[in-house]
Amino acid sequence: VYDGLKSISILDFFKRKIMESEVRLVCLNCGKWSTVFKLNEMPEEVRCPVCSAKLLGITHPKDYEVKKLVKKAKSHRLVDEHEIKKWRVLSETAELFLVYGRKAAIALKVRGIGPETARRLLARMYIDENDFFRHLLEAQRQWIKSRKYWNN
Repeated sequence: VYDGLKSISILDFFKRKIMESEVRLVCLNCGKWSTVFKLNEMPEEVRCPVCSAKLLGITHPKDYEVKKLVKKAKSHRLVDEHEIKKWRVLSETAELFLVYGRKAAIALKVRGIGPETARRLLARMYIDENDFFRHLLEAQRQWIKSRKYWNN
C-alpha cells in the first residue's frame, strides 16, 4: 500500500499527459480563425466560427504565425522550402481532422507521430479508447527506438 495513493499505470499516465496537452487549430478555408484547445476540453465537432468550415489544420499551440502561412498559401505566395513543407503537413493534418476529428488531434499530439503514421493508426479499429492509446504509446516507443538512425 502506497499511503493510500492509487497506483497509476504507464498507459494511464501517458493518456492523461496527452489529454491535458494543447493543440492549435487553424481554418485552412478562410484563414481568419485560429484557437488553442486543451484536448480533454475539445468538442468532438469543431467548425470555424467565421466560415463554418471543418477543414482545420492542427499545429503546435505556440505557432502564432500559422494564420500568416495560411493567407500566403491561399494567395499562392509560399516562397521557401520550409513554408511549403509546413503547409503540406498542415494540409495533411486538416484532412485527418476532417475525417477523424478530435481523435486525429490526439494522435498527432503524440511525439513521433506525424500525419503518415497518424493516418495508419486512425484507420484501424480499436476495442476501446485504451486500446487506441496503447497503439499510440507503442508508436511513440517505436519512434524513440528508431529515431537515432534517421539522419545517417
